[in-house]
Amino acid sequence: MKIPIILDGPMGTEIERRGGDTRAPLWSSKALLDDPDLVREIHLDFISAGAEVITTNTFRTQERTFNKVGLKNHGKIMTQLAVELAHEARKKAQKSIKVAGSIAPLEDCYSPELVPDFGHLKREHSDMAKWLNDTGIDIFLIETMNSVKEAKTAVDITNEYDLPIWLGMTVNHEGNLLSGETWTNLLKSVSDIPEIIFVNCSSQIGTTNALQQIIKYRQKHTIKFELGFYPNYLFELEEGRSIVELRNEFHQILDLWMTYQPKVVGTCCGATPEDTKYLANLFNQF
Repeated sequence: MKIPIILDGPMGTEIERRGGDTRAPLWSSKALLDDPDLVREIHLDFISAGAEVITTNTFRTQERTFNKVGLKNHGKIMTQLAVELAHEARKKAQKSIKVAGSIAPLEDCYSPELVPDFGHLKREHSDMAKWLNDTGIDIFLIETMNSVKEAKTAVDITNEYDLPIWLGMTVNHEGNLLSGETWTNLLKSVSDIPEIIFVNCSSQIGTTNALQQIIKYRQKHTIKFELGFYPNYLFELEEGRSIVELRNEFHQILDLWMTYQPKVVGTCCGATPEDTKYLANLFNQF
């Protein structure tokens, strides 16, 4: 078995777990204003747990997000701060990890009906890509996308830079994109560009179904991208299930997912550095 690269876990729910304010629309970016030290600390904890790639806290640092709360001209500044905090954590940890620059949907990631028109997508994702690249990242992580239109726009924009592109899509329980589009729709549009394509921020059953769809597509087509996944616990936690129960299920279902030979594995909303540590210990056995 090839040993996957370990991606870190969630920033937003980890900020919330530690007492930070993550109310919409700012979500995790509020901590950049209130407590940047907390952001750095979370990066360090994921590195200590075994993460080999950490993700910048830029999921909600788009200019439009700060405009919603009356904070003009904050997008670039907060994006730069988020990247710098990741750099500081890497330097303090003294480990040769990679920094992935997060590019998220411009609107709510679970609301594909809110995806803006192409003009706004191109302009605003171009801004984010430039800010991230200029501040210094190792990878573009386009994540939690819910539609082909926005995913393809972000992929095409980041492809103008000389950096690896990782693309993550969020799915429903059936494994389809939240827009209702299939993986075939997406992969026909972008599969020749990203280095890795992920299922992310989705339930465990949705992740399983999506991975199986991707595998079927791969069996019929000549492709170059690798697979990755970082599921969440959030949906199940909101249903009243315990974190212990969900962790046990995650550990069990990993046996199936690992048969797909993922290049990168991580966790998303609801998980903690303890889950990253579990992955590190598991992979160290091989």
